[in-house]
Amino acid sequence: MNHSTLSESFGEQIKELTAGTIYEVEPDEVDSPDKAMDQEEAGIRSVMYSLWMSAQSKKLAERMERRQTEHFEQLYEFSYGVPMYDTDQPVMKGTENLALMILDEKKAYIKRIENLYGEHKLFLSIMDSLDKPSSKLLSRFFLHNEKVDYVSLRRVLKRNLKRIEQFFVKEEQRLEDEAERLEDEYQAERGRIPFMKGRLKVYMTNDEIQRYKDNEASKRRELWDRLSFF
Repeated sequence: MNHSTLSESFGEQIKELTAGTIYEVEPDEVDSPDKAMDQEEAGIRSVMYSLWMSAQSKKLAERMERRQTEHFEQLYEFSYGVPMYDTDQPVMKGTENLALMILDEKKAYIKRIENLYGEHKLFLSIMDSLDKPSSKLLSRFFLHNEKVDYVSLRRVLKRNLKRIEQFFVKEEQRLEDEAERLEDEYQAERGRIPFMKGRLKVYMTNDEIQRYKDNEASKRRELWDRLSFF
């Protein structure tokens, strides 16, 4: 199980739920000239997909936890196959890099599990914010994979659409802020700080920033001299 299989599972569930209703639209038919999904339905399907992935993410996290030891062992088994070209060095630079790559992958793997549990908690928070009948119906489908009436499901989603969307918008912003903070920390460990080149944020050392400023100042002086000539 992975994100791809979860997504495929969602498609199968929607196909089954909407069969025989006026909302029956196959994914490969959405852009066809004779059968299109209207904007409202598209918005509801988008929120449904987000809810499905969040609700089911705990299963994926638990599977990754069960495979964690095996995954880490495979990383080390791969490293054993790396040949040693420089026998004069007790620890090769390439071997050091490989060790760092393995460490980064282990951290990333654990972080993915943490994020998946976070997605599941987000789903539970959304359910807690809704009235009990709505929460119960949505939980039956998204969390417990029970078959429900699509018209009823759609009605509940439509009524709570803006509220649910706000949760995902806030979560997306939180993740972006977290990613930026981690990148700032990563670059700081390497002696680089954030610097704005126009509207573009880059990371540079103090020496690189000074060289950039000096170069820009030189360009401005050169332009001024040319304009003054005329």
